[in-house]
Amino acid sequence: MLSADDCYTDLEMFRKSLEDARKCLESVDPEKAETSLLNALSLWREPHLACFPETIPIEPVRLQLAEEYHESVNLLTDAQLALGKHRQLIGPLLARTRQYPLDQHCWVQLITALYAVGRHYEAFAAYEQLRHHTTEASGTDPSLEAQRLYQRMLDADPALQQHAKVVMPAAGRLT
Repeated sequence: MLSADDCYTDLEMFRKSLEDARKCLESVDPEKAETSLLNALSLWREPHLACFPETIPIEPVRLQLAEEYHESVNLLTDAQLALGKHRQLIGPLLARTRQYPLDQHCWVQLITALYAVGRHYEAFAAYEQLRHHTTEASGTDPSLEAQRLYQRMLDADPALQQHAKVVMPAAGRLT
């Protein structure tokens, strides 16, 4: 795991936490991955490299940092889906699919979350939105990952719902 002594900057610590999280997800340890990613994201500050004047050509670096941030959010969502936190991810995933309509993995995450909590109609509708976006943007079908998920939904694969945790509302609060 990460030690502050191993890193000198927030960016180094962020990247190390991201690397640790990838390894945890590969070894099917979503709890440790979630912890690493939450640590990484707690270091994140925007706007990127704001202290540099606009005359310095750092836009490619800013774009790379934004991509690393986006990847870390996707990985965190993967970990949280593996932990069964589907219901609380739906709102943020809806926002992210609006912000990144061509990020097919984000759509797969949203569709998975919707289906897992029993919102099957919305999951199928989200797949149709994804198909529309990909067709309009590139004239292609959704990714194999998305197509496989769609087929599993058509087959009513019970494994798509088995990990969703039911979160009970607090006493005296209706949802």
